[in-house]
Amino acid sequence: MLGTKVFSLEQLERAVVMFTAHAAAVAKLRQQASLANCLQVFPRTSLFSSGDSYSGSRIIALPYSTDNTRDLFQAAIGGLRALYRPGPAYAKAGVVLSQFVERSAITGDLFAPKPRSNSESLMRGDAFPA
Repeated sequence: MLGTKVFSLEQLERAVVMFTAHAAAVAKLRQQASLANCLQVFPRTSLFSSGDSYSGSRIIALPYSTDNTRDLFQAAIGGLRALYRPGPAYAKAGVVLSQFVERSAITGDLFAPKPRSNSESLMRGDAFPA
């Protein structure tokens, strides 16, 4: 839920980035040592608005299992930009992660893109010493 009506792509992007960060870090993905293989992003107008109504959703298959917030941001923003239509007042946006696997159960795929280097230590917060 956005809290207020949103009209610009930039405002929607900020909300989606916040939801994605929450899904990756706070809402158990990293806490459970899990990785996601799929991300769904959606914006929609109010169900009760009398003006333009719009609802869209995009499911993005991630190139590799990840909990890397940067990769999740990239997928979510790319999906949102493909769905965005100027004009209506958006009342809700969201991100759903799915197709989870345990970090310890991952085997590499010879043909898949390589995950970002130093991703694990950066996402744990120990990549930059205090």
